[in-house]
Amino acid sequence: MGLSIWHLLILLVVVILVFGTGKLTKAMGDIGRGVKEFKKGIAAEEEKTDTPASNSTVTMANPPPVKAARLAAPVKKPAVKAVAKRPVVKNTTAKKTTTKKV
Repeated sequence: MGLSIWHLLILLVVVILVFGTGKLTKAMGDIGRGVKEFKKGIAAEEEKTDTPASNSTVTMANPPPVKAARLAAPVKKPAVKAVAKRPVVKNTTAKKTTTKKV
């Protein structure tokens, strides 16, 4: 069940009666100023990231050649001791069924 237009109108009337029009207009003004400040902050951050001075990568005209790294001898892994598993013992005793003669 959704809210119809009538439910919303009744809710609006109740809110106006409880809070009064003065508090509602003040609250809406505060929300509007907050949204404007938020948009200004986002625009300032975008301008800050678009400037080339914020680029932290440095390029060299003639970078020195990179020497090939020597490959190290392979590292021997320690031997893993084999752990003997315990044998699985199956229950070989069968249940005896008894039948009664009537």
